Amino acid sequence: MGYVTCVKIIEIGCPNNIGNNDSFSLDKSYKPTPMKKVYLLFFSLFVFSMAQAKDDCELIYSTASYALNHAKSALKANNFDHQKYYSGKALESYEKLFKLLEGSQCEGLSEKVQDIIADALKAAEPADWDRGRYYSKKVFTSTQDLISYMDGRTEVAGVDGTE
Repeated sequence: MGYVTCVKIIEIGCPNNIGNNDSFSLDKSYKPTPMKKVYLLFFSLFVFSMAQAKDDCELIYSTASYALNHAKSALKANNFDHQKYYSGKALESYEKLFKLLEGSQCEGLSEKVQDIIADALKAAEPADWDRGRYYSKKVFTSTQDLISYMDGRTEVAGVDGTE
């Protein structure tokens, strides 16, 4: 078999007994035991499931951000049709968000989202301009509160924001 020369600059992975230009043989091949393979498999599945849960919550957060943008556009609208259009887009985002919540591990959001959907329905099909503005503003402030609530539940650098 071949020999590998260990360079002194890269000390990671070099055996302690290797000098400047000494070399060592790689005759022994590493074969993991079946138990190590099982541990590696379970560890990989655990890491994957945690990443999947994080992705679900991030997707929910992203969808809530889109709903916030649509609600803001509905408030900025200068005519009744645009207000209804953007309120409808916010409603679509919330319906998508509610479907995402059903299969996710983000807890405690379903009731808040259902309340916002009820207001978004009233904003998307209002009787007149004033009612549309009222419910659009209610959806906007509720969405801001929802995003703040989600921000408060996230962990940043190992510090829980709910303390």
